[in-house]
Amino acid sequence: MNTAICISGMGRSIHHTFENIKTNLIDTFERPDVFVYIAKNNSSGLAVSLFSSLNKETTHINLVEEVDLDISKLRFKPGWLEGHRHKDGSCPTPQGTRRMYNARAVLSDMVSEAEKTKNKKYDRVINSRDDVHYHQPVGPMVQELDMSKLWIPYFHNWLGGYCDRFAVSNKEYMEKYLCMERYFDDYCAAGHIIHSETTHKFHLDQVIGASNVKTFGIELSRVRPDGEIENEGFPNPPAQRWQ
Repeated sequence: MNTAICISGMGRSIHHTFENIKTNLIDTFERPDVFVYIAKNNSSGLAVSLFSSLNKETTHINLVEEVDLDISKLRFKPGWLEGHRHKDGSCPTPQGTRRMYNARAVLSDMVSEAEKTKNKKYDRVINSRDDVHYHQPVGPMVQELDMSKLWIPYFHNWLGGYCDRFAVSNKEYMEKYLCMERYFDDYCAAGHIIHSETTHKFHLDQVIGASNVKTFGIELSRVRPDGEIENEGFPNPPAQRWQ
């Protein structure tokens, strides 16, 4: 089964997370193609160096000088971005949030282009952040999943939404998952307010159907730039909504 692994982020925690991602995600699949989106910043040089140490034939790195995107039509849930304030006092911004989701859409385009140039079809596409710590090998868990469904972690389904930290499915469903940002303007014009977990649910229920979204027992934690692994308190929230 051909596997594509998409990884994006700012690289701020990559010196703490790379070995874990390599060992518990990338190396648990047989010769996966790895697609990496790295935004240019103070940490990007190290991120490029680390990912360049992987198999050069199967690793595709896109180092991007990001530009401002149009956020004039976007509406965000009040207090949501401020609630993710970092230890240094900064917090996510509307511009940075749009860029984050745009990175996923660019990765989707990279996967589609690779299918053409390599003359292959990916049976399984995975999306991962670059600032996470996996608590178990991912491959054996994913091997058991039905790729006619889209699978997300069972935890972190805040406000009744869908966890946004990991997803795996067939190429068609993952293209819709990764390209969610391209629907933002229309959604907001129709009255939707962006909040990660609830927007994932709103989007996926429309484009692939709620019955095609399933959860499984993978556990992963955010890693801060100082190396602190967040205590997610699994399961989180305590009640699992669906499986």
